Amino acid sequence: MGNWDEVTIETEFMKDILSKILNKALKGKSGCDITVQVNALHLENKDGKVHVQLGADAEISTEELEKLLGNIV
Repeated sequence: MGNWDEVTIETEFMKDILSKILNKALKGKSGCDITVQVNALHLENKDGKVHVQLGADAEISTEELEKLLGNIV
């Protein structure tokens, strides 16, 4: 990645793409069916660290949540 200070994702198109990527990654990593809708994303590169501010809604069934929590504990 080149030099950059800030990135803000605001368009519905990009938020939908990010949501699809997150949904696929969460399904792959957790094995659970979790639906995430990204509402806002802001990245700031400062002092060699990236600060991520994410606004999102997520939905998961009770059964899937119990499965997920069982995998963690």
